[in-house]
Amino acid sequence: MGEPLSIVKLYHNLGVDPETGVYQFEDYNSDGSINIDDRQWIVQTAPKFYGGLGNTIKYKNWTLNAFLNFKKQSASDLTFNARSPGSLTNQHVSVLNRWQGVGDQAGIQRYTTSLADFNARLAFSNDVGSSRRYTDASFIRLRSVSLSYDLPKDLVSGFNASIYLQGQNLFFLYSNSRNADAEQVLEGSRMPLLRQLTLGLQLGF
Repeated sequence: MGEPLSIVKLYHNLGVDPETGVYQFEDYNSDGSINIDDRQWIVQTAPKFYGGLGNTIKYKNWTLNAFLNFKKQSASDLTFNARSPGSLTNQHVSVLNRWQGVGDQAGIQRYTTSLADFNARLAFSNDVGSSRRYTDASFIRLRSVSLSYDLPKDLVSGFNASIYLQGQNLFFLYSNSRNADAEQVLEGSRMPLLRQLTLGLQLGF
C-alpha cells in the first residue's frame, strides 16, 4: 500500500557461493529458507528524471543543430530473459564466465541440467526474480546532429538551396547499461535503435 505501480519487489541476490557455485539470497525474515516473504528488495522502474538539450549555431552560410537526451533509470538487463540451462534457446556469452570449480569467483552460478541438482535449479528459479536481473540503465545520448550549408545566391539564382548532412541515434555520451541499447530496456533483448546518416539537397522556390 502507498507504493507506486512501477516498483518491483525482488530477492536480493548476494552473489555466487565460491564453495557450492550456487546463488545466495538475503533471508530477510531469518527463517532459514528463501521464499516469497524474502522478496523485499525494491527496484523503481520508472525514470527518476529525463530531459533533453538542444542548440543551434549559425556562422555565415553554415548552420549546426544538435540535440541530446538523457534519462536516469533502472531497468531489466540482458540477463532478464535468460532461460535455464538445457533449454532450447541461445545463451548470452557472459555464461562462459560461470562458476565451474570450488573457489571460483564468478557472477553466474554453475550450470546444470540435472533434475537431481535441486539447490542449483531452485537458485536459478529465484534468480529470475532477483536484483541481479536489473541494472542502472541511465544514459546520455547524442540524439541528432545536422550540419547544413546555404549555397551562395550567385550560384543558384531564382531559388534557395542548401546541402545538409544529418545523423540520428549517433552514440551514447554516457551509459552503464549492459544492454545492447540503454533505451531499449524491455527484457534487455530488443535490438538497438538504428543509426541513420542522411545526405541531402534542399531546394526552395
